[in-house]
Amino acid sequence: MVPAAEARERLILVTIDLLRQLPFNQVTARRVTTEADLALPTIYRIFGSMEGLFAAASHQLMRQALAKTERLQDLELFFDPDVILRSRLLAWLIAEGADPTSFTVSFVDEIIDAFQEETGGVSERAASIWLHSLTFLLEGYALFSGVHNMSEEQVADGFALISELRKLLPTVDATLGWSTEGASPTS
Repeated sequence: MVPAAEARERLILVTIDLLRQLPFNQVTARRVTTEADLALPTIYRIFGSMEGLFAAASHQLMRQALAKTERLQDLELFFDPDVILRSRLLAWLIAEGADPTSFTVSFVDEIIDAFQEETGGVSERAASIWLHSLTFLLEGYALFSGVHNMSEEQVADGFALISELRKLLPTVDATLGWSTEGASPTS
């Protein structure tokens, strides 16, 4: 018998590999377990459902993308194949009736401290709002960039704009008063 941790990892990696190769609706429990050389009930024992496996795969894709990103401020994430695959997978699952709360973005909480440090110590509130807003943009770009007739120059201009706005985050944080929330008054 394969240990649960190894089976979990194997199922996630095989699922991601199949999602890269096949239409999402062809990534079935039988196909995944066959490729992973595991018994069919393993998915349900470890993840509860295929949706649970897809949720774990989506989290793994984001972790992989973040691991490749040197600085959280870099906009390279918009073009990362793992982010694009994750966004398309989540859109497909939600369109198929999956509960969106099953795919809650927890990675923001995991990276917020590093982002605050990179941005010169903006408040946790500003960092959280910025990262969540950027995630919306990222997911929208991954899903709909092909729908909009934007030239490469326009896309580059958009990213330059986002980059410049990010530089203003400490000022905006202070203007909104978020940087002083919870700060103890000095005597």
